[in-house]
Amino acid sequence: MPGESGRWKYRRSAVDRLRLDDVVTLHHGTKDTLRLRMDADPYWQGSGPRPRQGLIMLVATVVDSGARVVVAVPPGEVVRFGVDTF
Repeated sequence: MPGESGRWKYRRSAVDRLRLDDVVTLHHGTKDTLRLRMDADPYWQGSGPRPRQGLIMLVATVVDSGARVVVAVPPGEVVRFGVDTF
């Protein structure tokens, strides 16, 4: 994504409870809003960065740019991303 690096950026984020056409709106920090479409199998299986302990890593595509992102989410919040089980 323009202006972003491949490094983790931990920010307080909020997920809009309303999902339209399976698109999740994530307000990431105070300035960025990402419209995400979760992968069919949304659980990150790759190598590389690990989230803080106790978080689940989900994979999605940013609708507007096509960028692939990994989002670290508390287990109790994965349902907000349209993920029912983990």
